[in-house]
Amino acid sequence: MNAFPSFDPQSEVWNHLEGGLQQARDELRALDPEVRVAVEHLAEALASTRGLLILPESKAKLLSVEGALLTKYPWIRHATDIEIAEEGVTRANEALERYVALKPAIAARALPQSAVDYLKEAAASYLFGFDAACIALCRATLERLLK
Repeated sequence: MNAFPSFDPQSEVWNHLEGGLQQARDELRALDPEVRVAVEHLAEALASTRGLLILPESKAKLLSVEGALLTKYPWIRHATDIEIAEEGVTRANEALERYVALKPAIAARALPQSAVDYLKEAAASYLFGFDAACIALCRATLERLLK
């Protein structure tokens, strides 16, 4: 008995995720076109505030009203959610290729748990395209092992 069907899956997982994002984007079409553009720009501005963490004073007003915008206005929340999800899907799109490239090594003895924890974070950072974080975590892991 064959456990697999005779055909292969027709699309990659990422295509399904992108399709879901497209459906979410399509919902924004219910808005008046000018309102939609404004909501999308506002969502982009809101989503970008977490990328820097230290913002110029020109963004202070945005930060002060951010909570109210996201809780009171479901369309702004929806558009902001799309912005964040798009970045996640974009970063994760190459995860399987990175997974295949990441080859585990066999250690002669068990690693300290603190090093294992750092290695798990380093691997996840690499898989999802956070290369600078991966480098920092690899260095921290090496420092733990050398102690």
